Amino acid sequence: MDITTILELALKIGRQIANQSNTKIDDELLDLLEVVYRDAWLREWLAGKSLQPVGSLAIEAAPSEQFRLALKRNNLSWTALLSKLPELLQLIQLIRAFAKK
Repeated sequence: MDITTILELALKIGRQIANQSNTKIDDELLDLLEVVYRDAWLREWLAGKSLQPVGSLAIEAAPSEQFRLALKRNNLSWTALLSKLPELLQLIQLIRAFAKK
């Protein structure tokens, strides 16, 4: 299953769940997920991270120039993206697991 399909499913399911709660945490994660879904550079970067072995994660010390432009274009900071990366990866793994069943 490709990353675009996984993100579409994650957004659909996530929004349905978020609509049943009053917390801001899940809304912020889903907003970030939507930004990543819409931007090809961010989406492909996340796809690469999601393919790394579970329990290990290689992160760049700083984003490339193209990636930095994608962050700026989407009004995101590198730090904010990295802080939510574990949750994004968990969500992707969860969707993959459900899709296999």
